[in-house]
Amino acid sequence: MLDGLHSIAAVPNLKCPQSVGNNLSLLSRRIRWGAPAEAIDFIRIAQKSRVPGFGRQRAMSLLQNGFDTFEKIINAGIEKLSKILKNRQRAEEFLKATAESGSSESHSYVSIHFRLAKKLSISEIVSTCENTMHTEYEEAVAELLRRMPSCEVILLDDGKRQNVPDLLVKIDGLPVLIEIKTTAKSTGLKKEKAFAVQQKAADFSDEMHRVTLGKPRFDETSKSKAMASHSITLVEHSVFLEAVLRVLDQRIEPKAFHSWITQPGIAEMERIPGNPTYMQN
Repeated sequence: MLDGLHSIAAVPNLKCPQSVGNNLSLLSRRIRWGAPAEAIDFIRIAQKSRVPGFGRQRAMSLLQNGFDTFEKIINAGIEKLSKILKNRQRAEEFLKATAESGSSESHSYVSIHFRLAKKLSISEIVSTCENTMHTEYEEAVAELLRRMPSCEVILLDDGKRQNVPDLLVKIDGLPVLIEIKTTAKSTGLKKEKAFAVQQKAADFSDEMHRVTLGKPRFDETSKSKAMASHSITLVEHSVFLEAVLRVLDQRIEPKAFHSWITQPGIAEMERIPGNPTYMQN
């Protein structure tokens, strides 16, 4: 039911605030997993690695004992984890799953995006976006944005200026500050990285909206914090790429992209105007 309400809230014509959709999405995940936001990432990693007997109760036990981050879990030691999780094998497998959660998560849109990129003659750029991290990824994103009509991309973090966002993007003359963050951990980007753009953009006009583009995703704590923000948008890699490709394929106008990416909260796939990229000829 909550998934359905979230889909309805995301319909652009209803003009429902993105914060409402974000909260419905989080509530749906919390009910699905039976746990608060802080525990959802624990359960997701455990189920992905098929850790035996690890569900909401085990995740809640970790939180109640002060283990609210993966770093604390890794540094806890097997004996302490075994005591909390009531089983040494369970503790060992969960610790292993946590330590090995470094591979980027695949997304169902990847092959669809590659097919459309080939049609648009930007396969190399999209491939670089999908397969690189850090500086290479930032450069590929900047190049992809430069392909958008009515879009000017200014590299702020050029090695000369200190503590500034990565990009200033002007879409139809409307400015957006973008900070780009990547992580190899499938647990997602933590709030420190997700909200670094606020501090880096302190010297820029408040009228310039702040955006953090995260690859591959943000953790649940970052998402829950973003819901209350009125000045920042978190955009996950696959969602961002979907929106840019819709512009490049002339499914939406650049101004519509700007309106979408500057809605505070967590940018939702369902709110991108125009036909989805999977609807291809």
